[in-house]
Amino acid sequence: MTRRSFNLASTAKLVGLLVVSVLGLAVAGHHGTSSAVREGTQDVEASLRSAELLDLTRTTQVGFKIQVQNWKNLLLRGRDAQDRDLYLARFAESEGRVSGLLGELASGHGLPADLVDEVRSISAAHGELGRRCRSAFERFRPDDPGSVFDIDASVRGIDQDVDRRIDAVADRVLERQRASTAEVEGRLATRAEALRRMLSIATGTTLVLLALLVRRLLSASG
Repeated sequence: MTRRSFNLASTAKLVGLLVVSVLGLAVAGHHGTSSAVREGTQDVEASLRSAELLDLTRTTQVGFKIQVQNWKNLLLRGRDAQDRDLYLARFAESEGRVSGLLGELASGHGLPADLVDEVRSISAAHGELGRRCRSAFERFRPDDPGSVFDIDASVRGIDQDVDRRIDAVADRVLERQRASTAEVEGRLATRAEALRRMLSIATGTTLVLLALLVRRLLSASG
């Protein structure tokens, strides 16, 4: 009777451990999955913000090139009053768009402090460029086609510095995006490996306890 009570007690204890192990496996799986989903969502959001920042930078760069092209169109076709008004309006429109994009870039889209300062400096240089172009165009004389060449010479190349600096910011943003992507991939791999190990240990423990229980039951039935 004592032997039978001892066997029943130890078997019950083994069953309890097995139940705890199964529950632990379920909890570990749930916790690991929930954690992976939560952290993965955060990583995806960070990647999206980085992609949006790069897109904004490239859009600013393209917008500035359009502004420069509108200035060239103004010089080429400005002898006609109607065309002059048209391209002056287009130049002003593209200038305003670039100014707004630079302001948006500098307003806090995840740029590091040094790039924020650089974008603000570019914005100031961009504003000065617009003022110099307008000031130069005031010397335009419809009855003197050669005045266009004088205007062009007075501001030639002033767009190159702004364009180069916007391009450098875009390159830095692209580098940060690539580094961020690599970090996300590394974290995903680390989390997947940690979850695999945790589930392997929990599963192994459960199988060992189950084997012991089956052996005990077989011994008892024998």
